[in-house]
Amino acid sequence: MQDRARETDLLAAYRGDLEAYASAALVIRTKAAQQRPLGMNRAQRIVHEKLSRQLRETGRVRALILKARQEGISTYTAARFFRRVTMYPNQSALVIADQRKRGQVLFGIYEMFDQKLPPWLKPNKQWQRKGWTLNYNDAAGTGLNSLLTVETAKDAAAGRGSTIQAIHASEFAFWENPEEAWNSLMQAVPDLDSEVIVESTANGVGNLFHQMWGDAEAGESSFLAIFLPWWIHEEYVVMLSPTERENILESLSEYETRCMSEGFEYEGERHLLSAEQIAWRRATIRDKCNNDEALFRQEYPATAREAFLVSGNCFFDEEVLLRYEERATRPKRYDLAMNKKLVQRRENPRGHLRIWERPRTDGSYVIFVDTATGRMSGEREQIYAADREQGGRDFSAAWVYDTEKARYVALLHGRVPPEVFADKVFALGYLYSHPNRRTGNRIPALVGVERNHSSGETVVRILKDDLDYPNLYFDRQLNHRRNRLTPVAGWVTTEAKRTIMLDEFSAEIRAETVVLPDADTIRECFTFIRDESGKPQAQDGCHDDRVIAAAGCIQMARHHRIPAVASTRTVTRRGGPVGHLVSEEDADGRT
Repeated sequence: MQDRARETDLLAAYRGDLEAYASAALVIRTKAAQQRPLGMNRAQRIVHEKLSRQLRETGRVRALILKARQEGISTYTAARFFRRVTMYPNQSALVIADQRKRGQVLFGIYEMFDQKLPPWLKPNKQWQRKGWTLNYNDAAGTGLNSLLTVETAKDAAAGRGSTIQAIHASEFAFWENPEEAWNSLMQAVPDLDSEVIVESTANGVGNLFHQMWGDAEAGESSFLAIFLPWWIHEEYVVMLSPTERENILESLSEYETRCMSEGFEYEGERHLLSAEQIAWRRATIRDKCNNDEALFRQEYPATAREAFLVSGNCFFDEEVLLRYEERATRPKRYDLAMNKKLVQRRENPRGHLRIWERPRTDGSYVIFVDTATGRMSGEREQIYAADREQGGRDFSAAWVYDTEKARYVALLHGRVPPEVFADKVFALGYLYSHPNRRTGNRIPALVGVERNHSSGETVVRILKDDLDYPNLYFDRQLNHRRNRLTPVAGWVTTEAKRTIMLDEFSAEIRAETVVLPDADTIRECFTFIRDESGKPQAQDGCHDDRVIAAAGCIQMARHHRIPAVASTRTVTRRGGPVGHLVSEEDADGRT
C-alpha cells in the first residue's frame, strides 16, 4: 500500500518536473557507448527553462533552436515527448528528421527510453509491424491511445489529415524543399496545449530555416528564438598542462584574444572563453573542419550571426559587421501619414517607419529611396541587368541619413505599393527637414529615388509632378539629340555608379565612420556577397533593399545642398492643395 502511494506521488511529481523524471526514469547511450540516466547539461537546462516559461505564459510551445553540434537538444526534446505520450492519454507526437539515417538514430533514443523505463511507469504498448512507431494502447483499445512516430522530411505528406499535439523538426535547415512539408505539418497542430520544436545547426542563408530564424529573432512570429553557442557546452574543452596552457596564451590570434578578453554577451551576462576552450576550438577546426574556420563557425557558432556567415565571399568586412551588430539598438516604430497641414507619426509596433533619432531642429538630412524591383527603366543610358537589386520585389526602403553626424537615423521599410510609398517618402522628407540658414524657414530633406525600374519611376513621377516635392535629386544624363547633359529627376544606377556607390559605403563601414544602428540592415550586409564573377549582390533568397538605400545615402550626402525654398509654400497633391507643411504631429498627438 505504501509502495502504491509512493508511486502515485512520484507520478504526480514527474508530470510537473521533467528534469526529475529524466534523471530518475530515462536512460541514454553516451558518446562513450555507455548507458546512464539522463541528467541535463547546461544547454538542455537553458532550453528547458525557456520552454517552461513559454508554456506557462502562452499555453503552448513554439520554439526555434539554433545550436552547435552535439549539444543534446534532440535528446532533450525526446524526453519531453516521451513523457507526454507515456503519461497522458490521446497524445500524438511526430518526429521528423532530415534524412533516414538521422531518423533511425532519433528512434533509437525513444527505444532506449522505452526499454529501460521502470516497470511501474510502463503503459501498455502495441508494436507496429513497420516504420518507427511506439503505440501506447492495448488490444482492447482501453489503454492510453497515445502514439509516437518518427519519419523523414522526404515524406511531404507527413501529418496530413491528423491531429498532432507535439512536433519535433530535427535539423530543419537540411530538409529538402521544406515549405510544402512544413505547411502541411502546421495545419495538423492545435493552437493550445501543443508543442512545436524546430532545432537545427545552420545551413547557409536564404533557406526557410534562416528566414524563420530572422522572423523569430525580430519578434515577428510566434516562435521563440533560442540560440545555443558552442562554448556553453561543458564537454567542449581540452584539459591542458601548464606548458600547453602557456603555449596557447602565447599564440593567440586577434579573434582568440577578443574571445578571452571581451568574450560574448549571452543571456544578459558577459562570458569570457578559457584557454581550455580555445584549445578545443583549435583542435576541432583542425580535426573536424579540415582547417576551415568558416565551416567551424557554421557548425559550432559562438554567436547566432556566426552561424549564418557566408564562406569568405561577404562583400563587407564580417568582423566589423559583428561589432556593428553588437551595437545595434531597437528603434521605435510608427505609422507615417499626412493629415491636412501636418506630417503625422503615431506609434505602432508594426509601423513601416522606424526611428532611432528624432529630427533635430538644426539637423541636416538626406534620404535615399530603393523601391521594390519592377521592369527596367526606359532611359537611353545603358543600365546593366546586373545592376538590378536582387532578392525579389517584396520591399521598398528609404533611409534617412544625418549628414553632420554621419548617422542613419530613420528607416521607412515595408511591402508598400509605389504610389503609397511615394506619399510616405513625401511626409518623411518634411519630417526630417532642416533650416535654411539664410531665411530661417524649414527645407525638406534632399530625396534621391533610384529610378532604374517602373516602381522607382512611379515614385519619382508622383513626388515631382503630383506632389511637387521641392528638394528632389536630379541626375544628369546625356541628351543624344542635343548632345548635352540634361537634368532628370531621380538617381539612375549604372554599372560604374553602382560599383562606386557600394565601394564607398563599404569603406565607411570598414572604417566604422558611420553609425548604422539597425540589426536588420546589418543582417542584409552579412548576406551581401561577391558572386562567382566577383559582382556584389544579395545572396540567393536574400534581400538588399536596406543595403542599397544606406549606400545611396552616402551619395546623396555628397550632393547635399540647401536650396533657398521655404517650407511654408502651398503644396498641391492629387485631389487639390493640402495647405502649408509647417509642423509634425508627435506620437502623443501634440503639435
